[in-house]
Parts: sequence; C-alpha cells; structure tokens
Amino acid sequence: HNYRLARLNTRHCHNIHYILGALWGSNQPLKQARGHSWGPKEYQFLAEEVPAAESRSLRQDKLVRAHTVEELMAKFHISEFSFVKMDIEGAEKEVFESPTRHQWIPKVRELMVETHDRNNKNCSGAVTQAMTDAGFRVVQSFPDKSHWQRVGG
Repeated sequence: HNYRLARLNTRHCHNIHYILGALWGSNQPLKQARGHSWGPKEYQFLAEEVPAAESRSLRQDKLVRAHTVEELMAKFHISEFSFVKMDIEGAEKEVFESPTRHQWIPKVRELMVETHDRNNKNCSGAVTQAMTDAGFRVVQSFPDKSHWQRVGG
C-alpha cells in the first residue's frame, strides 16, 4: 500500500527509483513482525529477520526483500549524500549497527533521522554511537528525532 501511494504521490517527479522492500542492515529475508499501536492497521508494518530454514517454508508473498544502504548506493551509482532523511520505523538499529555502516556513513554530509525506540529498543543509542564514531555532531534534536552534521563538513 505505501509503495503504491509513493508512486502515485510522486508520479510527476523525475529521477526517483522505487524499491519494493525494506532498508535493513543486511540482505537477510524479512517478514512482517507486528503492527504499531497507533494509526490505521493498513499502514502498520514492522519487520524482523527470517531464519534461512524458515524462509524456505514461507510463501514468497510473505517475505520482504531487505536492502542495505551500500547496496542501493552501488545499484544507483551514488557516491555520496548531501542530505539523508531516514524514518524507517525501528530498523534504524539494524542499519546503524550493521558491520558495513563504515562504508556509507562517511559519505553523508547531513542526516535527519527519526528513531523508534518504542518499536526496537535502543534505536537512538545505535544511531548516536554510529554517528559520533564517524565524527558527526548533533545540530538539532527533538524527541525521537535528531539532525546530524559531519564535523568540518
């Protein structure tokens, strides 16, 4: 549903690549885990990794393709980001704890991220650790949202 809405709402825009899948810290298959406790149910989607043995027994329409930041950078020939806006409903933890985060975080100038500790415990901690380790500082902070800027960038 969200994929169809994104295509509809941006139909007049150019240079947009639509991906039916989820941003994650690995390419491990995912499945819908549980919904949020707020909002209409048709928009509620959280993901969890599916063990390899289980993924073979699930119907393909029950699996969600996971994509990493570095995979998408390579696929679309992106060498750096001026600005990244990230709101991925709890998957921030997997993305910012990924062993490959060191490949893409240094290629970002600024990042605005909304964290979802209510969906995945310590998402904000994972983002803070990864960004400070990479030499970023918080330039603006809100409840569950922070704007990071590369020091000297």
